[in-house]
Amino acid sequence: MKIDNIDTYLDDSSGFIDGYIRAESEADWVLGAIFYNVLIEDDGNLLPNVGVYLADIGLLKGKYHINIRISPDSPCNWREMGKAWTTFGIVDPEKNAEEVGLLLERVTLIDPTSIASPELRFS
Repeated sequence: MKIDNIDTYLDDSSGFIDGYIRAESEADWVLGAIFYNVLIEDDGNLLPNVGVYLADIGLLKGKYHINIRISPDSPCNWREMGKAWTTFGIVDPEKNAEEVGLLLERVTLIDPTSIASPELRFS
């Protein structure tokens, strides 16, 4: 999807903002999620922000995978997150099957059109 005329690997075809993420570790994912307010602290607990749904896929081939679905009106900074991956990310040299992604701070946003396993995508 385009955000401010910048192509991103976020997908809005469902009416939500979907992202498919692969990280070196869960901690790497959490740091970025906090930075972009995808995760927020509430009484010492980290919780998804309003309008954010997380599907924790877990470890696949040694990498932490998580899918995110965000309501377009969520207060998290999903627009900035998507633009940052495109602007500052590099093509991830470690491919899983035919997946293509952009790597930023040890976290990869995967191009949804390159995911071969439909069970790993939102429907």
